[in-house]
Amino acid sequence: MTQTKTVKTAAVLFLLPALLLGACGQSGSASVPTAVTPISTPAAAVATQSSLSLRVFLPAATSSQSVQPQYVSGATTSLRVQLGSFDTTLALSSASCTPVTGGQICTFNLNVTPGTGQTLTVSAYDSSGRLLGVSTQTVGIIAGQDNPLSLMLTGVATSATFTTTDRSGDITAGTAGSLLLDLGGTYSVGIALKDAADQTILNPGRPTETLSSSNPSFPVTSTGVGTFAVSAPTPTGAAQSTTITVQDAGGHTLVSQVLTVPAQKVKLSLSTTSPVAGSTLLATARLTSARGQALAVGGRTVTFGVTAGSLPGTATASTDATGSASMNVTAGAGGGTVTATSDAVTDSASYTSTTGSANATTSSVSLSQSAVKVNGKSTLTVTLKDGNNVPITAAPAITVSGNSTVGVASQNGNVFTYTVTAAAVPETATLTVTSGGNVVGAANLAVTAYPLTVSDAGTALVSDSARYDFQNGGAHAFAVAESNYAGSFTVASSNAAVATASVAGGVLTVTPGSTAGFSTLTLQDSFGQSFRFVVSVTTATLTIN
Repeated sequence: MTQTKTVKTAAVLFLLPALLLGACGQSGSASVPTAVTPISTPAAAVATQSSLSLRVFLPAATSSQSVQPQYVSGATTSLRVQLGSFDTTLALSSASCTPVTGGQICTFNLNVTPGTGQTLTVSAYDSSGRLLGVSTQTVGIIAGQDNPLSLMLTGVATSATFTTTDRSGDITAGTAGSLLLDLGGTYSVGIALKDAADQTILNPGRPTETLSSSNPSFPVTSTGVGTFAVSAPTPTGAAQSTTITVQDAGGHTLVSQVLTVPAQKVKLSLSTTSPVAGSTLLATARLTSARGQALAVGGRTVTFGVTAGSLPGTATASTDATGSASMNVTAGAGGGTVTATSDAVTDSASYTSTTGSANATTSSVSLSQSAVKVNGKSTLTVTLKDGNNVPITAAPAITVSGNSTVGVASQNGNVFTYTVTAAAVPETATLTVTSGGNVVGAANLAVTAYPLTVSDAGTALVSDSARYDFQNGGAHAFAVAESNYAGSFTVASSNAAVATASVAGGVLTVTPGSTAGFSTLTLQDSFGQSFRFVVSVTTATLTIN
C-alpha cells in the first residue's frame, strides 16, 4: 500500500544584481531570471556607497494537489539580507512587484558598501517569522560597474513525509501509523522534505537528508534524490520490526516510520478428510505470509503431529523451494487431528475416518474342531479386519450348507464366536462368512456317525474279524448299539442255510440252520455304516447200527 501525503512546492533561487546609483530602478525581466556566473572580484574596490537592486521571483502558493518547481517557498513574506555589516529585513509588501507566469518578480533597492570578500546571507521567512530557506556565500560588490550575482536559497526542512512508492499489494496500515510489509524483499521509499510552512522543498535548493534503520535486518540504501530502498527480511515465526528515521544534515529528526514484517503462517491441508481407517493420507503444510501469500522458502523444518493414527518413524520434514512440506499419515479409527508446526507457528486439520470393507486376507475364520460326531459341538471364531488391518466391529453373516446349525454370536470388539451344533446325520457342512457383501472366509465341518457296535454277553466283537461258533441248535442273541442314533438296523446272512438273522431294536438274533458251514452276517444302520462278523455251524452225522 503506497502511503501518500500532501506535497507542496519549495525550491529557491535569487537573482541579486549589484548596480551603480544611476542604474537604480532598472526594470526587470517578465520571466523567471536565469542563473549567471558571478564576475570575479577585482583586487581593489572603491569604498563608497553602492546601490544594490534585489530582484526576487516569488511563486504563487501552490494547492495541495499540485507540484511545481519554485525558487522560493510560496509562503515567503519577508527576506532578511545580511552583507558584511549591513543587515535588514525586507517586507515583500514594500517591494515593487511585477506579475509573471507562475508568480511575481519583486524588486528591492538597497544601499550597500562595495567591497570584496563580503559574506552575503539571504534568509526567507513566513508571516509567523519561521525560517523557510537560507543562502550564504562570499561575494564582491564592485563600484563603478554592473555586478550581477546569483545565489540559491536552500530550503530549511522542519519535517518530512515517508511514502512507499511500489508493491502496494504487499503493504497495509498497521497500528499507531506503522506499515506492515507482508513479504520480504526491496521496497522503494520516497522522502518529501517540508519547510516550516509545510511547503515541499524541491530542487533546486533541496537540502539533503539521511535515513537510518534501527534493525540491521532492514538495511537502507539511497537510490536518488529523496528516494531510497529498504530491504525487508523474509517472514519468520515472529514479527520483525524496524524504525526508519529521517534526519537533516544537522542530525535533527524530521520523521520516523515503523515498518513491520508480520510473522509467517502455516497452512495445513489433507489429501482427504474422510479416509478409510488405517489408510494413508497426505498432510501438506505450506508457509504463507500473514495475509496468506505463498512464502517460497526452502529448508525450513516442519514438525507434524497426530491425535490418532500414526506417523512414519520421523515426524519432521523440510520445506521445498515453494515453501511446502508433506508427511504421510496413517488414519486412526474414528478420526483425528493432524498438526504442523514451523518456527513455533502451528496449524491443524481434522479428518473423520470411515470403516473399510472386511478383507479375506486380513480377516480369519476358524473352527475349534473341524470334525465332530452327529449332534456334536464346535466353536466358530470370526475375526474381521479391513485391508489396512483396522478392526471391523459390525457383525458378519453366517450361512451353512447342510443340517448343522449356528448359534447367536458372542462379540468382543471385532472378534465374533458362535456355537455350531452338528447335524443328527453325517454330513460335511460348509460355514461361509460374509461382511458388507464380501466373503471373508469359510470353514468345513465334518460330521460323522458314532461307531456301530455288536457285543456278545458284554464282550464287544470286532467287525470283520469276530466269529461266533454255534454249540447247539438254539438261537443266539447279540446286543447292537450306536450312540446318538435313533434309526433302525438291517441284517443280512450270506448263507441262510447255515444261519439266519433278524434285528429288532437293539437285539440281533441269529438262528443256526441245519447245514454245516459259515455265514457272514452284515449289520447296517441307515447311514450305511456296517458291522460284519462270521458265524459257523458244525454238524455231525451219528449212525447207529
